[in-house]
Parts: sequence; structure tokens; C-alpha cells
Amino acid sequence: MEPLDGKTIAFLIFDNFEESDYVACSDMLENLGAVTEIVSPNDGPLQGLNYLDYGASFVVNRTLPQAKASEYDALVVPGGAVNIDDLRQDPRAHDFLRAFEHLAKPIVLIGHAPWLAVSAGIVEGVRLTSAPSLQPDITNAGGEWTEQETVRDGVFITSRSADTVDMLTDLLIEAIDEQAA
Repeated sequence: MEPLDGKTIAFLIFDNFEESDYVACSDMLENLGAVTEIVSPNDGPLQGLNYLDYGASFVVNRTLPQAKASEYDALVVPGGAVNIDDLRQDPRAHDFLRAFEHLAKPIVLIGHAPWLAVSAGIVEGVRLTSAPSLQPDITNAGGEWTEQETVRDGVFITSRSADTVDMLTDLLIEAIDEQAA
């Protein structure tokens, strides 16, 4: 039996997301038994980016109006400045993120993804890492920014990039196990 058997994990994504963040994490989680689903504000294929180059297209499993945090064991938000800038302007994305926090379910934020949590107003008093350019936004919102590669504070698991997918996964399994206990 794999550590994530029977667990379903939502990936909140919009167009022009960092493809490596999504692929590295979803592949690792699926190999550990999890079912992953892409949740997005709109239906239709989503464009991945490999830094500034177009990558593959991905199918949306559920739109934000169809998805409920109670149906998932955790949320992962891959980075990409364009993806996150679009998501943080959507009140439905804020509500979805806040619902996971309210239910005390693990929230993984990679690279620029903590920017969404800043916009949703849920980082005050939380220790986070991110893409370095977000440091002022996090601290101005009352969060504590650190240079560490990966950080866990309560339900929040943050990483500067998907390069730390092994550490992210270990922290996510730990958080899901604690939630089930």
C-alpha cells in the first residue's frame, strides 16, 4: 500500500502556469497512490509554460464552481507569475484557498503561488518561503518570509520551486497523516 492511497489532491491552475511545478508534483503524488485533479476558473485546455516557452496543454478536471474543498485531502498551487497573477484576481480562487485553510487541510504553494494566499488575506502570522520577488508582499501582508527552500507552518507548505519535490511530498504526507489522526 502506498502512503497516499485513497487520497485526492486538487491542483489549482490557470493558463500559463509553471509546467515543471505541476508535472513534478503530480507525478510524485500519483506514484505514491494519490489521485490528482486540475481545478481551474474556466473549462478547457490550460497552457503550461517552461519558464517563458510554451509547453504542453492540460485538461481541466473541474472548474472552480464545480470543486469543493471538502472533496479533497489537500491543495497544491503550482507557480508561474502569470498563472498566479490571474488567479489572485479571481475571488473564486480566494474562496477555494480559504476553504482549505478553514478545513485545516494542507495547502502546498510553490514559487509565486504564495502571492495568491497574500491576495486572499490568509498569510498574517504565517512563515512562508517563495520566489524571492514576493518577499515584500508577504511581509507587508503580515507573513514571515524566509529564504529556506521548503517551509511548513500549520497547513501551509511552501517551496521556492519544484526542485524540492521530495521534501514537499514528505511534508505533505506528514500533514495529511496528522489531519487523519
